[in-house]
Amino acid sequence: MQISNTPKKFAPLFGEAIFEIETNGTQSADIEIIDSLNSIIGIKRVSNNLVHTINIMPYMLGNLNIEPVNYESPNLTMDTQRIVPIKIKVSSGDQEVQSSVVPLLYASESQSNSPILNSAPTPKLIYANSLEQIDVLVDNQTISIDVEFISNGTVSGQQHWGTLENQTGIVTIAVNAAKILEATESDSKIIPFRFKISIDDKPIYIDYLLMADCNEKLSVKWINRYGGIDSHPFETILTESMEVSRNAMAECTSVKKSFTISSETEDSVIAHWLCEVMQSRKVWIAINKKIFEVDIQNKSINIMHDQLQKVSFIVAAKNNLNLNY
Repeated sequence: MQISNTPKKFAPLFGEAIFEIETNGTQSADIEIIDSLNSIIGIKRVSNNLVHTINIMPYMLGNLNIEPVNYESPNLTMDTQRIVPIKIKVSSGDQEVQSSVVPLLYASESQSNSPILNSAPTPKLIYANSLEQIDVLVDNQTISIDVEFISNGTVSGQQHWGTLENQTGIVTIAVNAAKILEATESDSKIIPFRFKISIDDKPIYIDYLLMADCNEKLSVKWINRYGGIDSHPFETILTESMEVSRNAMAECTSVKKSFTISSETEDSVIAHWLCEVMQSRKVWIAINKKIFEVDIQNKSINIMHDQLQKVSFIVAAKNNLNLNY
């Protein structure tokens, strides 16, 4: 019995992460999936085959330990939470084999082979108090970040945000609008700027429009289909409801709050993009510089083609979240 194949180093978990085990085909075998703390996060029993394959991705998603950037986050960091060391142990009768530790990524191959894991349509609109992030997948590469301010179609100013050399994993750029405003001398109400992301000296540009005299009330953040964390401002809370559970003594045992939130008026491109929220593995609400995890309750969203519309989500709050502002 032997482990004949393991996932490649830093394989993205939002695809497949395959281990292959060869046995004599006459005995069952138990496969244990073990994390960096030596805890068993999944077990599978296989039998009656000479070669067994196991995709560990479904076992990993229950241990998804990812959080968005916060207002104290530096401009540029390696997101070590999304690098997950994993190994497997296979037992059959008195035989036991164990794989080497394989570091995997909570990410996916991005669109059009781009290293950018975010999927927002650009130019991206943000407000004076917005906080977002850009997630970049690198493989033993040097990444350098510059903010470029645009005036009349040309670069009118630039600020270097940092460089990380020879990195493998996910680099996170904290898009903090307050820092952008500090770096510009423009007094315009709408400030065009872009991030210049140079990977081994090959630049990628992401365009933004900053509404300098407006603040967002709240925003929704979510893990998109590529493993990046996207964000979008929402305009208002439409309704709030509360569900109370009681025991046989009529004592309150739990309180479940839910809110209906609405976006601003969006075009159909943004509306379709926001549908990703319903499929996300993890969603947060950001309000008053605090970030809270929530559950999305929508069963469906109707999107009107080529029309302006507002998008609403029903969010179930965790930990008695109060969204008053």
